Amino acid sequence: MALIGGWRRCFTTWMGVKAGLRRSSCQRMPRVTAFKRESKFDTLLPRYGRFDIRRPPLDLRPSTDSEKKLGDAVQTARLLVIGTVTTLAIGLGAAPAAAAPTAETDVTFEIVAGDLDITAPTGPVNLGAFTAPGTADGGQLGPVAVADGRAAPDATWDATVTSTDYTTGDASSPDEIIEAALVSYWSGPATVAGAGTGTFDDGQTAAGNAAALNTVTELPAFAHDGGTGNNSVTWNPTIIVNTPLDSVAGDYAGTVTHSVA
Repeated sequence: MALIGGWRRCFTTWMGVKAGLRRSSCQRMPRVTAFKRESKFDTLLPRYGRFDIRRPPLDLRPSTDSEKKLGDAVQTARLLVIGTVTTLAIGLGAAPAAAAPTAETDVTFEIVAGDLDITAPTGPVNLGAFTAPGTADGGQLGPVAVADGRAAPDATWDATVTSTDYTTGDASSPDEIIEAALVSYWSGPATVAGAGTGTFDDGQTAAGNAAALNTVTELPAFAHDGGTGNNSVTWNPTIIVNTPLDSVAGDYAGTVTHSVA
């Protein structure tokens, strides 16, 4: 405990304003007893001694150059750490875009494989009127076309032709039948030039190359060798009928069939 010294309290009493008289009296006050509280600085900073209310505030500023330099170094380190953390945060949040003088886009598509088809006139095709038995007469069948849409790595194909016998009436006697072997086929050259890669070959280039049809055995009509992808060609074949001497008059009918594979 510490004691704070006593002090005097004085009073001035005016006896009268007009009389100009006054009287002073002083009274000694009793001593005051003060209790010092424990300060948190007593335990945190013991090297500076204990505090009491009569001691001036503690000056915590560095007192030497070495302490000042140490403080400056600590402050600098703190600023560097703060700057580094800030830079990292900015960098992670919004990284600058890299230069991009070119841009690539992947593109995909599909080539769909089609079919290998052959077309011919549905008929009936009239070859004309033959005037007498024992002669060879005929006419063109009409355009026959092959369209290869397979988009194959090997676009080879062969077109062939067969024929039925030709008959009139009820075909009850031989003179009412003209066999398929008496009918010849002449493909001739392509009437529409072949499109695509590879080589196109006609079955019978000239009239002298005309070949007999058959009901079973397939006769070469046109062909394509090699190449890739799609291709097409058109030709107009000629049918030649070798009428027997014993044939009877009448309207004869039969069927010519083209195939491709």
